[in-house]
Amino acid sequence: MALGCRMSFNSTRPFTQFLAVAGLAACLLITACGGKGAPSPENASAVTRAITAYLSAQAMEMKVAEIKEFNEAGDTATASASMQQADGMYDIKVTWNFELKKSGSNWSVESHSESR
Repeated sequence: MALGCRMSFNSTRPFTQFLAVAGLAACLLITACGGKGAPSPENASAVTRAITAYLSAQAMEMKVAEIKEFNEAGDTATASASMQQADGMYDIKVTWNFELKKSGSNWSVESHSESR
């Protein structure tokens, strides 16, 4: 007698079949939605430079920890970034949203808001 798992869709277990199909559907949905808005390394670098220049001009003692999302629409874009204190003394991060505008081949930050 062999030990193992046998799954047959001809069985009389409709609930088990339902769970298998629902699990597969959930995996497909999660996989399909996972990469939305994720920035390329080039975009993340350009946005980080733009945010750093903006923070410096505004005399804000913050730095970019990570660019979480970047959505480009022609000459404008939105970005979501994880921010932390510039000196890194505390490992507390907050998320800010940025409105950007293309200026030549570079991005510049127009405004920001805290993510809620």
